[in-house]
Amino acid sequence: MAKAKAYDASRGTAAQRGYSSSWRKASAAFFALPGNERCACGCGRIANMVDHIRAPKGEVVSLMVV
Repeated sequence: MAKAKAYDASRGTAAQRGYSSSWRKASAAFFALPGNERCACGCGRIANMVDHIRAPKGEVVSLMVV
């Protein structure tokens, strides 16, 4: 647990890692599309986060729910 906390502390904030207001808006818009409310792995759970195929610092090419 201490190792995980140290890793998290070293990562910087979401904004420092490139997740801007544009990313939050794109994520919310993706969730709003029909068919994106369930986890992409097929487990049937309600999705609670959006993942990106390309880093948020560049243009987001593809999103998926997880």
